[in-house]
Amino acid sequence: MSKGTFGTVFDALREKHINPQLVIQYTTFCNASCPQCGMRKGSDASRKTLSKDYIKRVIDYAVDNWNIQILSFTGGEPFLFLDDIVELINHASSRGVKYIRTGTNGFAFCYDPAQHDKFEKRVYTIAEKLSQTNLRNLWISLDSSCPEVHEEMRGFPGLINGIEKAVPILQEYGIYPAANLGINRNIGGRYGMDEINDFNEEKFYERYSKGFSDFCQRVINLGFTMANTCYPMSMDIDDVSYLATSKDRVVSFTREEKAVLFKALFDTLSEYRPKIRIFTPKTSLCALMKFYNNGSKTEYPCRGGIDFFYMDAETGHLYPCGYRVEDDLGEIWDIDLETLREQKPFCVKCDWECFRDPTELYEPLINLYHHPISALIKIFKNEKSRLWLRDVLYFYSCDFFDGRKPPNYQKMRRFTKMFSSNGTCQLPQVNHSS
Repeated sequence: MSKGTFGTVFDALREKHINPQLVIQYTTFCNASCPQCGMRKGSDASRKTLSKDYIKRVIDYAVDNWNIQILSFTGGEPFLFLDDIVELINHASSRGVKYIRTGTNGFAFCYDPAQHDKFEKRVYTIAEKLSQTNLRNLWISLDSSCPEVHEEMRGFPGLINGIEKAVPILQEYGIYPAANLGINRNIGGRYGMDEINDFNEEKFYERYSKGFSDFCQRVINLGFTMANTCYPMSMDIDDVSYLATSKDRVVSFTREEKAVLFKALFDTLSEYRPKIRIFTPKTSLCALMKFYNNGSKTEYPCRGGIDFFYMDAETGHLYPCGYRVEDDLGEIWDIDLETLREQKPFCVKCDWECFRDPTELYEPLINLYHHPISALIKIFKNEKSRLWLRDVLYFYSCDFFDGRKPPNYQKMRRFTKMFSSNGTCQLPQVNHSS
């Protein structure tokens, strides 16, 4: 495959594909105690960090042969190796990668009033280092709208107070971080066993609607201008590649709970989209609601292993995603991308947002490029297709979530108001016998 085959969005669409995207797990080391993650401090996960030189070779190959334009660095905790991550961001940027992301559990932002000067020096140093790169998006993980609950889950006292002080410093340097919520039962406060032992659809919906609403308001109050949600990463199989998963009840939901959970999130987005840039696409939530309510198959199987790839810190190998550990593709230079791309998307094994959301967003675009008339008819006639169009226009109003730009709230309000009357996705009565 020659360089430039997928050099632009239109080139990729012409081939019925998307520009390849790569998520690199740099390390499995972590210093947080999150119960929802298998890499938490004290777990029996093996601790590995990839060689910077190896990753640079991977990036070079991905650019030269796959024309990678979107690259993420994850962990473990990337900021344990901040200087390495900065070096890798700069290398990727020097090779022309345009969209680079990374994130943190926020440990560096823990605040102790007795150490105020050290705190400011540390945060200003981080902000300056990141601002001198072409990093496009930075996320900071948040688990709950209740500060004490989040800090207890992470094992970081003083973190919420510190984040509130750190966000404006980052913004001063042109870094507009996103609050990243991994959906869990503690989002609105500590959950009780009655929620698990005696499921009540109405009470469950009320609790999580309020939880999502309180979370959105909390991150707005903390100064965030952007947010995203990761769908529950419970581990329902014995082995996965990406270990940010758990069988703990805090992140494990039943099918009927998930149907209502995603409905609560869907409805909350309608209220908060004008107030903060929220990436979570409503079209994805609609598909998840319908699947968990009545088993409706998703219209768009995941493009993991075709257009999206995950590189594991344990082996340095690529996988279709962090879920399909059985599909070890080997090192990147041993992969025949053209052969992989001959297959049609087929996987519906998980509902992790990392590759599901971009699949839901890009597939209609591919259809629109190749079958414009039928795609336009579908948009006018199909509820979910109209949701997709509203998502795209909302994303446009958010400058496609450019984390180096401040939000344009007037533009966001204009686009959300334009579609506020009919942007719905009805959830039928939950089938409690399923």
